[in-house]
Amino acid sequence: MLEFAPWDHWLRQYVDDRGRVDYKTWQRESKQSLQEWLQHSSQVNPNDHTEDEQLALWLNLYNALVVARILDRYPLASIRPTFLGIPNWIAFFWFFLRPAYQLRGEQYSLNRIEHGTLRRQFQEPRIHFALVCAAIGCPLLRAEAYTADRFAPNSKTMPTDSSTTPTRFTTTRLQGLYTVVKFSNGIARIF
Repeated sequence: MLEFAPWDHWLRQYVDDRGRVDYKTWQRESKQSLQEWLQHSSQVNPNDHTEDEQLALWLNLYNALVVARILDRYPLASIRPTFLGIPNWIAFFWFFLRPAYQLRGEQYSLNRIEHGTLRRQFQEPRIHFALVCAAIGCPLLRAEAYTADRFAPNSKTMPTDSSTTPTRFTTTRLQGLYTVVKFSNGIARIF
């Protein structure tokens, strides 16, 4: 059975309304509980659920796995490690490529969840704005779990306020397509 209430509780407790995460308190109070929830969720069969429920499951798992990895290493200055002051891109990519989770006996990396499952199976362009990577340039972690009926871009799902992130996005839906406008230094770029 899909159970997002614990994840929702932690998000509401440790993520503020601007998407900032209190990793220090989360690590001290609920790191083990998050690991237990992830372990419990590993028995869920996505195929037993509607497409919207599956989407919520994968989005929540991805974000929870990112948070769990940060909590395992906290405190850390960045998810991009350095070696002698030089970015260690191999270690950075390994964060996303190494196996992170086992669901019903099958191994998943963050990359496989994002590209092999979410993007391939759901073909939902807003997914990019729902996945977090714990970096300044990534979408903000929203302070609530995704559910089958709660997946829509909003101020907590994607950056829309330039005071909370260095880049700002807005979206428009027209005839079934999304237009994403990126604002940077007052210049709009459509992609």
